[in-house]
Amino acid sequence: MTTTPNPTPSLSGASRRMRRRVTRASRIPALLVVLIALAGLIFWSVSSKDTANPSLASYGPSTVAPIESESSTFTCTGIWAGPPTPTLQIQLTNAASATRTARVELVNSAGERAVKAASIKANSTLVVPIGGMVEKGGDAAAFVTIDGGGVGVAEVSAISGNVDSAPCASSSSDHWYFAGGSTQEHDVMAVSIANPTSSTAVANLTLTTTDGLVVPGEGQGIVLAPHGVASLTLNSLAPHRDAVGAIVSATKGSVVSTMTRSRGTPGGDSIVLGAPSLESHLMLPAAVASPGATMTLSVSNPTLSDQKVTVTARIASGQLSPWTQSVPARSIWNLTISPTSRVPLTSVYSLEVTSSGPGVAAELELLASRATTAGLSNVVLTNGSSFTAGRWLLSATSSDPASLVFGATTNRSVTLHVARLGAQGPQAVAGLDGTVIKGNGTLEATAAQLARLGGHPLLIWADGPLATAERLAGGALPDGVTTLYAEPIRQP
Repeated sequence: MTTTPNPTPSLSGASRRMRRRVTRASRIPALLVVLIALAGLIFWSVSSKDTANPSLASYGPSTVAPIESESSTFTCTGIWAGPPTPTLQIQLTNAASATRTARVELVNSAGERAVKAASIKANSTLVVPIGGMVEKGGDAAAFVTIDGGGVGVAEVSAISGNVDSAPCASSSSDHWYFAGGSTQEHDVMAVSIANPTSSTAVANLTLTTTDGLVVPGEGQGIVLAPHGVASLTLNSLAPHRDAVGAIVSATKGSVVSTMTRSRGTPGGDSIVLGAPSLESHLMLPAAVASPGATMTLSVSNPTLSDQKVTVTARIASGQLSPWTQSVPARSIWNLTISPTSRVPLTSVYSLEVTSSGPGVAAELELLASRATTAGLSNVVLTNGSSFTAGRWLLSATSSDPASLVFGATTNRSVTLHVARLGAQGPQAVAGLDGTVIKGNGTLEATAAQLARLGGHPLLIWADGPLATAERLAGGALPDGVTTLYAEPIRQP
């Protein structure tokens, strides 16, 4: 006998093989490029979150449109489109009670275009393969248009057994920030930039390192035609660095940007959508100190001011002793979170990052490695605005998730509701639906509850701020490598 959650949630209330080279049809003359680059550098260096495009949804760069919306659009970039790689996919999750039709346009850096139409049944997930859509392959972006709301979109890769996923952007911005990575011998970093608008955009790429700012000439004055895409390999722009952050700033128009990372064998690939603004208060709601995994927090300060940064971890027994560091202007700080004596192995923990100045960007990298298998994943810390949405959609990416964690992000208790989406509509998940989570507490789904989910997408709602994190196993590793957060559903 099936049960229907009460009250029933209403949405209306709510690598890639990284051989990257920048490709573009035209460039601004050299002298003008230098002048624009210097002007842009001054602009983003003295600004913080006010530099973000005001058109961004208040819950972040990736949100699910209300069900009554006539249409919704997403941009997925950082895609390696060929030679044919069927493990690269666009995933569409429909939480509406009616079928939705999607148009997926794939455009590579050579200007080739291909279109697929897809029909997503109500309360279900559909995967659209990307590999082989364009003849020449290469770096690409997918522009997704849907004939209504209630649909979440993500890009998923499963290269060499390493599963990773990132939400596609529902909004563009004039700034995107990435906190860190490595350009050492066995690491590859690339930044992809796509223009989802109907007007030409121009973008610059600037890098932060432990030695200060790098302004590569090749990363200035990148001209992007409407629905155009470009990609740059950071290894050639700032080689042999242990820590590299990136800033994409649009001097004309607005863009979407992702960063892809690849690590040698055994290794993995990861992809993240950037942060559209710097923040002085950032949060990571849930992570697990997995045995055999190294978890490193990168904090990037691309501003003109030194900033005092404090990192605080919290586990079930309470708050741990914080880390504090003065991060110089235009530089980056790498901090090992696990394994350390401070965070016990196997513990579920949250992180809070605060800065004394105009703001920073932060990411947590997880690298799990064994003799023949490995996993790599990066998670961008957020300002927490998405945790206040009230309703969220968690897409189905794995039929066997490593864990599912819900967390109250303030000292206020919240009542959690969880419904599994399927052919019969939203169905309450016994043992999770109706549970009260104490303030600053977490609730982890049991193995039996995870088995009942069966890889279905979840509709989640709560009467207070809530974070949801799903960890997926990477390849043969039993440890969770990729962390997915539920996408907020925008209010109508």
